Amino acid sequence: HDNQSTAGASTTAAATPPWFIDIVDGDASTDVGQYVSVAIDPRNDRAYISYYDATNGDLRVAKHVESGGNCGPGNSWSCETVDSAGDVGKFTSIAIYTSTNPLTWKVGVSYYDADNYALKYAQYGWSQPLQTHKWTTYIIHGGSAISTYGQHTSLEFDSTGTPHIFYYRSVPSPLGDDALMYAHKVSSGGNCGPSGNWECGVVDAGDNVGQYTSLFIAWSDIPEVFYHDGGSNRLKIAIP
Repeated sequence: HDNQSTAGASTTAAATPPWFIDIVDGDASTDVGQYVSVAIDPRNDRAYISYYDATNGDLRVAKHVESGGNCGPGNSWSCETVDSAGDVGKFTSIAIYTSTNPLTWKVGVSYYDADNYALKYAQYGWSQPLQTHKWTTYIIHGGSAISTYGQHTSLEFDSTGTPHIFYYRSVPSPLGDDALMYAHKVSSGGNCGPSGNWECGVVDAGDNVGQYTSLFIAWSDIPEVFYHDGGSNRLKIAIP
């Protein structure tokens, strides 16, 4: 190291060591890759990525594969459209339940359905009638043009495989408060989701409360969520 002054040195120099950069999905005619979320399956270190296809308004998922893929460098990725029912796929969050049992192992994605102003959920898991793994999608919490649900989602599974989702409710002033919302899967008696198999509720409310969520499930299966309170411009945490 010489003793020359470093004052005014560039702060935009390339990070070291060199990064490998390539395209996983998309070409010059498409716009894909917004609202990205990634999860790693610890059984095989395989990456799963959820993202938004802005060209078609679809939710897509890419999975790293050893061979036989349809996208990425050397076709080392498998890319597919998971939901194409209207404008869906913004604000994605992906998680994997890491069971060694193929009947209970699953991948989940929470995301926003702009046509229905709703929180939506997609799950890739074992389908008993078909005896194979497949994607299923459904609305958890529907909204309206006045009260929208499902932006800024964050999803995690607990140790039993139950999905937990935090998300944002937007209501224009003075009609009501924005809110940080919480949904989790229940066996029965819930107040949202198909057949009432989810429970949805308000955690915190106020002006611009509940955006930019990040969820962590503690070892005791207690959800802890960090989020932005836009009314006071503060970072907040919520723990039950």
